[in-house]
Amino acid sequence: MRRTMSAVLIAFACGCGGATSATETTSAARVVDTTPHDPCDGADLSLGEAAEHCRVAGDASAPPASDVIEVAIATRTLRSGADGVVDVALRNLSDAPVVLDFPGTLNFDASLMQGERRVDERWEISGIAGGSVQCRPGADCRTVRVRLAPGGRLVASLPMSGRVSVLRDGPRAGTIERSDGGPIPPGVYEVQVVLPWMDEVAGSTTGARRARVVRGAIDVTR
Repeated sequence: MRRTMSAVLIAFACGCGGATSATETTSAARVVDTTPHDPCDGADLSLGEAAEHCRVAGDASAPPASDVIEVAIATRTLRSGADGVVDVALRNLSDAPVVLDFPGTLNFDASLMQGERRVDERWEISGIAGGSVQCRPGADCRTVRVRLAPGGRLVASLPMSGRVSVLRDGPRAGTIERSDGGPIPPGVYEVQVVLPWMDEVAGSTTGARRARVVRGAIDVTR
């Protein structure tokens, strides 16, 4: 997502009675900011664009405190039965630039919830399924790093389906198959997104960490 930033300066001259001369005619001048867009540094950034241009070597640094970066669900509607997108907005609340690092796999786990029940997936699996998010062979999974200006916003656009995905045991042990479980009924739900950021658990003596989670209301419409 790239937006053209421009500032418009309009000057007015008033002719008060009598003939209007050329110098008294209202005039306007446009001043355009020609500063090149930097997908890695600014006040209006897209994580999708940053993933293409802003990768650096080395591990991701610790995430900023929650009182420095506000995270919120920006999308308010999703169409039943259709593929859509949910935007997660990260805003810099401080008066200084903040460097944000994201693990290269960019795993934002988004789900649609009704209370504590997940409604966009239904599991019909006999055993316990688990796994870790790993870099796909040949993919660039270096850290994504951006510098977000004071008051600036970075948006992560996540795919979200308005249909139920059914997970079942696959034909071979340890495999899983997905099938379509039909459209999610219209109604009021919550989007829950598990961010790829881990925070220390307050009071833990073992160094335990947990993922940062954000939730926000959404209407599934017809």
